Amino acid sequence: MSVRNFDNEIHTLKDTPFGYTVQLISGKWKMVILYLLAEQEKVRYNRIREYIGTISDKTLTEQLRQMEADGLITRIDRTPTIREYTLTLEERGGSTEKITTRCFGKLKQLKAAASGNFA
Repeated sequence: MSVRNFDNEIHTLKDTPFGYTVQLISGKWKMVILYLLAEQEKVRYNRIREYIGTISDKTLTEQLRQMEADGLITRIDRTPTIREYTLTLEERGGSTEKITTRCFGKLKQLKAAASGNFA
């Protein structure tokens, strides 16, 4: 969506669809978490923590809660101690899933091209 076609009054970048999207995914670990969830259907909390490696439980919990509140991910409680996360398939989360999947696909192509593997 172009800013020129945006009907609402724009005061700052946050007032645009792009700015809103950036606000949702900003944060040191949110794109990493989205990438992991885009690659795998459901991921347990501990697997996310292991994948990132250098994140504290407090920070990971905060990031996951923010993403859940924003509708990007869904938390599934299997038992009181086992939590899984998945990308949300609601309208907002579904469109985010498509965008992140396309972005990650393009990044893989660029990485392959840079390494000489033109697959």
